[in-house]
Amino acid sequence: MKKFVDILADIAAANARITDTAEAEKNLDREIMRTVYKTGTEEEKAAAYANYKAAEARYIAEKEKNTRLLVLIQVLRDNAAQAYFAENIGTICDIWNRYAGKPHGEKTAEKIRNEIRQAINARVWIHNRYDTAEIAVYFDHGTRYPFTELVFCPTKGSDNKPALVNN
Repeated sequence: MKKFVDILADIAAANARITDTAEAEKNLDREIMRTVYKTGTEEEKAAAYANYKAAEARYIAEKEKNTRLLVLIQVLRDNAAQAYFAENIGTICDIWNRYAGKPHGEKTAEKIRNEIRQAINARVWIHNRYDTAEIAVYFDHGTRYPFTELVFCPTKGSDNKPALVNN
């Protein structure tokens, strides 16, 4: 699996390859107008129509390329989330396990949130009902992350063991 920072670089490269289709659309419109208002010989009209078809093909090709790149970016964002999870779940579980056996009140939850925030540089909300645990990680806008929120899905513990302890 690629590292998180490598995937972020791939996302930036894909974003850079997306083209602005406004110029191609403007050329297509221009060729449509030339074709519609063309007067002259049949050869000139056929040439105008051929130019229109070429502009249309360029516009469609650019739109399709952008669509493929947007799909690629979505896949890369998903891969980035998986890589982020893989790289940081150990840290989250280590911090969580330090508090195993302690009562899970608001002060303990605040301590856990602060430690995790310092460790992974993101705001964290921890929901724990003893046998399930859910950790939501929130990223500030304007950060280098391609997402604003990740939720580490609930895991089930056993009847007599809290979730995320020694996992």
